[in-house]
Amino acid sequence: MTYKVTILGEDNKEDYLEFINKHKAPLEYRPEWKDIFRSCFGFTPIYLIASKEKQIKGILPLFEAKSILYGKRFVSTPFAVYSGILAEDETAAKELLEEAKILAIKKKHRYLELREKEEN
Repeated sequence: MTYKVTILGEDNKEDYLEFINKHKAPLEYRPEWKDIFRSCFGFTPIYLIASKEKQIKGILPLFEAKSILYGKRFVSTPFAVYSGILAEDETAAKELLEEAKILAIKKKHRYLELREKEEN
C-alpha cells in the first residue's frame, strides 16, 4: 500500500481543512456536514483520508445510512449530487475506494454508493 488510509479525527482535522481549501472542495466535503447529517438524519459519518509522509493526498466522506427498505449502506454524502473521492492522484483514489469496500464488507453493508462524476 502506497498510502496510509485513516479516519478523520481531531488529530488530523486541520490538515483535512487545509486539503479541502487547497482543492476548493464543495461544501459537502466540509466536516460540519457530518454533524448535520448525524443530528438531522441519524447517519454515522466516516471520513477516510489517504496520506503519504504525513500529507493528505485524498479524501472520501462516507455516511452509514440504515433503512427498512435498503438496509445498511455507505453513501458518499447523502442528498448531494457529486461528492465522492477527492484525490491528488489515481493511486490515492484507488486506495480510498479499496478501503471503503473493505469497511463496507466488515460492517456487512448491502452496498457502497459513491456519487461521482466519473467512474473509478
